Amino acid sequence: MEHDAPSLLFRLACEYLILAKVIRPGVVVLLERVATARAVAQTLTYHKVAPILEATPTLVAELDRLLVVDPDVGSTRLHWLGKAPTEPSPGAVKTELAKLRFLRRLDAHTMDLSLLPTKRRRFLAAVGRRSSNQALERREPQRRYPILLTLLAQSATDVPDEVVQLFDQAISARETRARHKTDQQLVERAKAGEDRQALLDAILPVLLDPAIPDEQVGGLLRAGVGMARLRAAFAQARSRLPRDHGQLGVLDASYAHLRQFTPDVLNAVAFAGGTGAQELLAAVAVLKELNASGARRVPDGTPTGFVPARYQGYLDAARQAGDATAYRHFWELCVLLGLRDGLRSGDVWVPGSRRYADPESYLFTGEQWRGKRGELVIPPLSAEDVPAEAAALKAELVERLPFASIASLLVELDHHTGFLDCFTHGGGKQSHSSARSSELKRNLLAVLIAGATNLGLVRMAKVCGISYDVLAWTQEWYLREETLRAANTVLVNYHHRLPLTSVFGGGTMSSSDGQRFPTKGKSLTARALSRYFADEGLSTYTHVSDQHSTYGTKVLVATHREAHYVLDEPLGNATDLPITEHATDTHGVTLVNFALFDLVGLQLSPRIRDLGKITLYRTGPPAEFARRYPKAGPLLTQRLNAELITACWDDLLRVAGSLKFGNATASLVVGKWSAAARQNTLAAALKEYGALRRTIHAARYLADPTYRRKIARQLTRARACTRCVATCTTPTRARSAEGTSSSRPSRHGA
Repeated sequence: MEHDAPSLLFRLACEYLILAKVIRPGVVVLLERVATARAVAQTLTYHKVAPILEATPTLVAELDRLLVVDPDVGSTRLHWLGKAPTEPSPGAVKTELAKLRFLRRLDAHTMDLSLLPTKRRRFLAAVGRRSSNQALERREPQRRYPILLTLLAQSATDVPDEVVQLFDQAISARETRARHKTDQQLVERAKAGEDRQALLDAILPVLLDPAIPDEQVGGLLRAGVGMARLRAAFAQARSRLPRDHGQLGVLDASYAHLRQFTPDVLNAVAFAGGTGAQELLAAVAVLKELNASGARRVPDGTPTGFVPARYQGYLDAARQAGDATAYRHFWELCVLLGLRDGLRSGDVWVPGSRRYADPESYLFTGEQWRGKRGELVIPPLSAEDVPAEAAALKAELVERLPFASIASLLVELDHHTGFLDCFTHGGGKQSHSSARSSELKRNLLAVLIAGATNLGLVRMAKVCGISYDVLAWTQEWYLREETLRAANTVLVNYHHRLPLTSVFGGGTMSSSDGQRFPTKGKSLTARALSRYFADEGLSTYTHVSDQHSTYGTKVLVATHREAHYVLDEPLGNATDLPITEHATDTHGVTLVNFALFDLVGLQLSPRIRDLGKITLYRTGPPAEFARRYPKAGPLLTQRLNAELITACWDDLLRVAGSLKFGNATASLVVGKWSAAARQNTLAAALKEYGALRRTIHAARYLADPTYRRKIARQLTRARACTRCVATCTTPTRARSAEGTSSSRPSRHGA
C-alpha cells in the first residue's frame, strides 16, 4: 500500500526473501507476484475509500464533474483547483476563496482518508496532479475515484493556506509601498528644512552670546536676519510627525484596496490564538460583526491593547477630534497588520491549517514525549582540523584532475553509481526494454543539463535534436523534488566513499550560503529586489560539506530570512555524511538557531559580523565576574535568566525531540519562535538558551585562532560552490534575456 513502483516492489520482495532465508523463485514468477500485489493494492485502496463514496450519494457525480469543463471558471474544476495564483492581488484572493467555498460545499475538509497510508495518499495525489483530464477519464472507476478523493482532500488543506498566504502578501505589499512613499516624503521634508536649519544657525549665535543684553536680542534678530525671512520660515512650519513618521497615514490611502478582499478572508477563515493574542482576536471578532452588519462606527470599549505604540497616536487623535471614520480606518488597519504579524509568529493560528497551525501542534504531545524522551541522545562534538600539508596535497591533486565535459561526466557517473535510476515515473510506470531505458536516460541527461546550465528546454531541443515535447514530458513526469534528492544522495554517498575525498575533509562539517537568481514571468515565490534583479527573482540556499559535496538545496522567497532554513538540511541529512558541525555567515545567526543546534546534538559555528558588538551573558553578579575574569568579565554585560531555562528545560527537549523525530520542520519552528512575542514563555526560553550558546561560541571564537581558520575555510568552500553555479548559469542568462532561451513554466511557479 505504501509503494507502487514495480522495480521498488521487486527489490523489496527480494530483500524480504533474503532476510527470511527463502530461495528466490524465477524473475517472471516474482514479477507476476508484484503485479498481483499492485492490483490487490488498487482494489484495497478503493475498498477503503468506498464508505466515503457511499456516505454521500451525490459525491460520485461531483467527482465526475471535476473532469468536465465548467463555463463558470472556463476550464475543468480539477484544473482550476490545481492552478496556483501568480500574484497577491484582490482578484487572486477572491479566486482562492471561491475554491475554498467549492471544496467546503463538497465537504472535502471533512474527508477522513487516514485509513490510507500517507505515502499512498501522496502517490495518488501526485498521479492526479500530473495526469490530464482525458487520462483520468480513461482510468477505471476503482482507480479514478481514489485519485480524485485524495486530490480533493489535499486541496482542502492547501487552499486555506494559500488564502492566508495571499492575505499576508497583499497587506505586506501595500505596507511596503507606504513605507517607500514615507521615506520619499522624509527626504523631501529634510530638503525643505534646509532653509529653516540655516535660519537656526543664524539665530543661535545671537541667543548664545552673553555680551548681548536680553532686551536687544529681538531687535538684532529682526534687523540681522530680516522680517521677511522670519515670516517665510514661520509660514513653512510643519506639524510634528507621528512616531511612525506617517506610514500608517500613507497606508490609509490603500484602505479601499484592502477592503476588496479582507472582509471575505475574515469571514471565510477561522482564527485562534494563545493568551497574548486574545485582545487581537476579540478585535477581529468585532471587525467581522462590523463587516456583516455594515456598521461604520467602532463600538466604544473595543480592544486596542494590541495596537503598537507607534500607531496609538492615530487612534488618540481621531478619538479627540470625534472623527469616527478616521478612527475606523486606523483601527481596522491595525487589526489587519496585527493579524498578519500574529500569523507569522504563531501567536495566532488557523485551526486545521498545515502552514499556519498552532506551533504546539508541531511538537510531540506530553504523552508522546514521555515515551520518546529517553531516546534523545546528544553526542559530544569532535571537530577535525586539516593540516597545512594536507591542504597543499589537496591543491596538487586538484591540478591533476582531468577536464571533462558535463555530458561525459554525467554518463560516467551514471555508469559508476546508477543515479539516473532514481528518476522514477510519477505514475509508478517503469521501462522494461533496454532500448527504451537508454533513450530515457538520454532524455533525462538532456533535461538535467538544460536546467543546470539555465539553457532551457527550447534551446536544448535545438542543440541535442530531441523534440521539445519529449523533453517537457520527461521533465514533468521524472524530475520531482524527491527524485532529485534521491539522485543527489546517491552521488554524495559515492563521492564520500572515494579514497581521495577524505583528503578534503572528514564529512563532519558543512556550511550554507544563499544565491539569488532572476526569474521570468509571474510567480508567488519571486520577489522584486532592485539590488539584485532588474525585475524579480528568487533565492537558493545550498548546504555544502567539507568534502565539497552539495547535500542539500532549497528554493526560497528572496525576501525571506535565510537563517530560518539553516537547520533543515543538517537535521534531515539522508546521506552518509556524518555532519556534526555547521558554519554560516551572519545571515544564519539567530538565538533560536544557537539553541536548537545544541539541543539536537549539533554545533552552530558562524562567522558573525561585528562580533564585538553583540551582547554577552553572564550567570552571576557583575562584580563577581569582574573579579574572576578581570579582562573578559566587564564584557559580559547581561544577566542570563537561568531560572527560565531550568523551568522550561523539558519543553526545550520536547522541541528538540519533535525536530529529531520529524514531527515538524526546523524552518517552521525557527521562523515561528524567532518572531514570537516575549510573552511566549517557550520562545523566551529558547532565545535565552540561544544567548548562552552564542556567548560560549563568541568566547571560543575569540580565543582559538584554529577554530576561526576552520570556520573561514569551510565558508570558502560554500562560496566556491556558488561561484561554480554562477559560472554555469551566467553565460546563458544574457541569451534568456534576449528571448532566445525559453523553458516550460513550472507548475509550482518557481
